Amino acid sequence: MKLTKANIMSKQYYYIDIDLISMQILDWGISKTASPTGETNDPNIHRVYLTKGQYNKLENLNEPPRSKLRGIKLSFIRSKERGI
Repeated sequence: MKLTKANIMSKQYYYIDIDLISMQILDWGISKTASPTGETNDPNIHRVYLTKGQYNKLENLNEPPRSKLRGIKLSFIRSKERGI
């Protein structure tokens, strides 16, 4: 696809927001802007950017339902920090 001003202006960034203290998913969605580091206004919340395919898989999850996915613990990240 050729990069044009219209393509650049319509860029979409898919993301999930993670609470770094509780290691829980807070929200996810689509944004028209992105920060290179994933930092947000709240130092305890980190934004992780996804590919469109990853985002679509997240949106299409049936188990657990979307409403139950918010607040899910991300224990696998802490396991990596401990070297497991």
